Amino acid sequence: MDHFVQYSLFDRFPGFDRKNIVGHTDDLVYLFTDGKLFKEPPNREDSEFQKHIVTFWSNFAKTGKGIMEILEN
Repeated sequence: MDHFVQYSLFDRFPGFDRKNIVGHTDDLVYLFTDGKLFKEPPNREDSEFQKHIVTFWSNFAKTGKGIMEILEN
């Protein structure tokens, strides 16, 4: 899966060009959203990404394997 996320913790630090990097904990922004860190709701692509990330981690918690249906289709 290839996806450039709307929100990254790198956005909070000036001077980072995040074109080709993924920040440590960037996935957590999509697991735990409380609206305090990023005020705007995620765009359509990020909402889909969020669903896939939650499914991935839920499957991992249930089975011990990181299974992602979108990659299997």
